[in-house]
Amino acid sequence: RDKSIEMVIYAFKDGKRASFDQFTIYIPESSALLTARVEIFYGNDSPTGEFTSIGVFQPFRGYLADAPFQPYNFPAITAKYVKFNFFNAYGPPPSIHEIQLWGILE
Repeated sequence: RDKSIEMVIYAFKDGKRASFDQFTIYIPESSALLTARVEIFYGNDSPTGEFTSIGVFQPFRGYLADAPFQPYNFPAITAKYVKFNFFNAYGPPPSIHEIQLWGILE
């Protein structure tokens, strides 16, 4: 069971909507403190409004020299906001180095 969580909510530039279907997470090392799971959500109301889950993704928690940015695809979503929840099962907050969201701003 997850013991800690970090959350971040992003709004797109100038309050516009964006269509996106992939995110990547940078895993620069092997460590038990790295993110164990990532859940991504989308919303259109406000940063504190309703969000709908896109899915839960489990990064490989080791360093992959040829692919340190691990990609995760999902059906295309169009929204004003995106929220990431990062989970760690080992007590301290998960270590998050960099995430990228791939899509097109409307």
